[in-house]
Amino acid sequence: MMTPPASRASNFCIFHFPFSILLLPLSFCLLLFAASGCAVLGVAAHALPPPTIQASYQGLQGQSCAVMVWADRGLRIDYPALQLDTAASLQNKMKAAKALKETSWPLDPRSVARYQLDHPEIEALPISDIAPKLGVSRLIYIEIERFGTRSEESMQLYRGSIMATIRVVEVTNGVGETKFEENSVQAIYPPNVPDEGYPKGSDYQFYLGTINIFSDEAMKRFVPHQEEE
Repeated sequence: MMTPPASRASNFCIFHFPFSILLLPLSFCLLLFAASGCAVLGVAAHALPPPTIQASYQGLQGQSCAVMVWADRGLRIDYPALQLDTAASLQNKMKAAKALKETSWPLDPRSVARYQLDHPEIEALPISDIAPKLGVSRLIYIEIERFGTRSEESMQLYRGSIMATIRVVEVTNGVGETKFEENSVQAIYPPNVPDEGYPKGSDYQFYLGTINIFSDEAMKRFVPHQEEE
């Protein structure tokens, strides 16, 4: 006698798996892909260059410009070439800037420093009255308020520091007018030097380093630059 179909079916074991169990491997793979994707995006974002910051003052392009630096008598006694060296450092970098390729620099910083030396009376005049006498359409005027190569905590340790005010005077039809001003522009050398300073170095090394890093900082007011990380 043949076994009825229903009886044959009873010889097999049929297992019923929940559908959610079947989805677990797929979900795990999706999580791994998402995690790896985030990591890739993070690496890509980190590889992108930092954003570009536009110049604070954008009126130098196509103009004739000069740089004049002023420091008080005490600083000039301690650092006789401070005015000239600061002006030359900034102007040389500005002349090389691609963003200012249409700008002219007819006056050598030595000529400006000489003019200041020959005309001490200009110290009593506003800079807007002095700028037209130089024959340029834009004058970058830097007034150094503090400068040093030694730590304030110990005169035996080296730490370069400077603080200054930066102005730009526009000259139109022989009349000067201050169009840009930023106070308390500061720089230290080296950038990550501790407050107590370093035991090794020389005054000349820290003098040049401080001027160099300040001119970099001052230049950011006039040309686009990348944000520091």
